[in-house]
Amino acid sequence: MREEGSTEVERKVQATTEGEGKAQPSQGKPSVVLLLLLVLCFFGLVVGSLPFIWLIVPGMYISLTGQVAHGVYYQIKDCHFTDDNASDTNGEVFESTVLYRDTQGQLQETTTGNDCTSFFDIGPDPIVNGARASTNGKPVTIRYLPGLPGTTVADGSFWGFVLWGGIILQVPLYSLGGFLYLAHKLIRRCQRTEQYTRLRQAVLGCLVVLVPLALLLWQFPPPINQAHNGPTQNFRPGQTVDAEQRWAVTIQGALPGQALLTRSPDAGNLCLELKITLSNLTRQPLAFAPEQFTLYDVQITPRSVPCALDVSPLASATVAPGATLEGVSAFEVPASARQFYLAFRPNPQGEENVGRYFWTIHAT
Repeated sequence: MREEGSTEVERKVQATTEGEGKAQPSQGKPSVVLLLLLVLCFFGLVVGSLPFIWLIVPGMYISLTGQVAHGVYYQIKDCHFTDDNASDTNGEVFESTVLYRDTQGQLQETTTGNDCTSFFDIGPDPIVNGARASTNGKPVTIRYLPGLPGTTVADGSFWGFVLWGGIILQVPLYSLGGFLYLAHKLIRRCQRTEQYTRLRQAVLGCLVVLVPLALLLWQFPPPINQAHNGPTQNFRPGQTVDAEQRWAVTIQGALPGQALLTRSPDAGNLCLELKITLSNLTRQPLAFAPEQFTLYDVQITPRSVPCALDVSPLASATVAPGATLEGVSAFEVPASARQFYLAFRPNPQGEENVGRYFWTIHAT
């Protein structure tokens, strides 16, 4: 009787053990839903991090390491829509530019190009390289990278970038938490069942998500806001400069004698005469307007009062392909000033907000 009872108990224990052994793999096997959720969290982590990498990291870096400069904000063209945050100009948004002098004394420009997208309002000054409206001619303090002078941010905007960075990071941080939790759960289940197929599938799924985004990041790196700007160096009178493969521009600077004037300048002023030659480098006629040239003093103030000369000034014209236009522009300037900057916009003013070319002019 005892032997029969023991045998019966052993059979029951063996059956139970075999049943548990058969059930364990099916209960512990990672599900397809777990795999999909893991890959989805990884996708949210990567995609959610891109705005932080593209916008916030460069801004924070420039805010911490960039050189400080004082510049002037100018409106180029009304975008014909409004931004509720731009209260100082009734919400109007403009294509805009900021002019400033770098540590080498060159005049630099950072412009929005044709971008009318209002950017983050993160400081008392207009956000540089954004199209947020502000008072035309307003002084601004900026930070810039010497190697990329068109890449600038408003000074004091570091904590603004931190604030926006914290908001942008909400999605990738939640995705990271979910990814780590699900990855831990997946690994534990694979270890229990000694089946690693789902783990390999998860790695493959993450690579499928990561590789196209990595290629996209390589092909389109974080913006340096240099595309809309002109050359980073100033030119000298006498140089022939290729401007946007549209114009070959040569500037000659001199102070005209009184015999060339039909009217004397105001007291304390003299005339700065600039002989300008432009050649059309394209295969189509190009329209030229004198307003494409602007003279600035070292305070980055436009000097727009013309002198009255007894020679024909540089005037509006349509220049044929390969043809040359010559003329003289003369401006009243303070007699005590010795340095100026001449800016040239390759396209007519307002047609397209492209970067300008600058010449450093020394009065003699």
